[in-house]
Amino acid sequence: MPVQKRILFAPLDWGLGHATRCMPLIDRALTLGHVPVIAADGRAAVLLREQYPELEHLVFPGVDIRYGKHAAFDTLLQVPALLRSIRQEQQITAQWVRDHQIDLVVSDNRYGVWSRSVPSVFLCHQLAPIPPRQLRFTRPILSRIIRYWLRPYQYILVPDLENKFKSLAGHLSHAWHDPRIRYISPLSRLPLDSQPAGNHRLLVVLSGPEPQRTVFERRLRQQLRYFDLPSLLVQGKPGEWKEEVDGHVQVVNQLAPPALAAAIRQAELVVARSGYSTVMDLWQLGGRALFVPTPGQTEQAYLAQRLAQKEISGFQTQEQLNIARGWEERAHFDGFRPGKVRPGLMEWDQILSS
Repeated sequence: MPVQKRILFAPLDWGLGHATRCMPLIDRALTLGHVPVIAADGRAAVLLREQYPELEHLVFPGVDIRYGKHAAFDTLLQVPALLRSIRQEQQITAQWVRDHQIDLVVSDNRYGVWSRSVPSVFLCHQLAPIPPRQLRFTRPILSRIIRYWLRPYQYILVPDLENKFKSLAGHLSHAWHDPRIRYISPLSRLPLDSQPAGNHRLLVVLSGPEPQRTVFERRLRQQLRYFDLPSLLVQGKPGEWKEEVDGHVQVVNQLAPPALAAAIRQAELVVARSGYSTVMDLWQLGGRALFVPTPGQTEQAYLAQRLAQKEISGFQTQEQLNIARGWEERAHFDGFRPGKVRPGLMEWDQILSS
């Protein structure tokens, strides 16, 4: 009989992707009889409370990262706040490990969430950050900083394929070698058995930090009014259910995982940010996508360009967004092939049993 562990899960709160990719790990821990304790903030906290109302939830203060028109300078200005956040995370985590009898710590991109007294796991797909073009000279420095911040972790879980050429994240997830790195295959919370549902042909899934999430939504809704096609727009705003109809566009604030999976299967084209969690969802479910990276998020730009070069999906910048052109070009890329088998999470099982 395995020993029951109390596991602290702390996803970053920049959008919803970090929270959603923790869900398969949380579900697996529950299946094996362990006790997850969730620490989050913002929309991520709302989403996880809705998904796991029976679990213990702690409020983990986040950093309000905002991407405006001048991404490089925005990033530089927010570095002091990020460093303060890491120090604060270390203090809070140490206290919670003691107060809540935590046996294992899992951090999704929170570099200050680790413990000196219990094993710590870091979940990420981006081992090598890509700075904005104006700050490209800082790339080797950033890489060294990331590796330094990862020193306290006993395990580094990368939700990608181990083969770099077949992987989704490419150089991002295969930047350097370390015996602590375990490739656990892409993670998705969306069920494989959902059937197509709805009458929409175009699906828009919004996510990411403000104000760019709102900017993106406004541009999309403006264009969709003149694009005569049944469409479904998911705002990415967890909370009380809201729905409206804007012409031929149905707008909802969120969809539960089975409904979102069914909506993806129904759509002939999915328009979304090229966040890694969205890429993993489509890798599992299949479908054609037009990716529009969040301005200032160089990782998303890299992923969108990589997938476009492989002729898997379309790619447009937010400034040159043209839904009609993206719809016409959808036939020129292969799309994601459906029917991916959900990973067995063997590496995760081994950590839980150790």
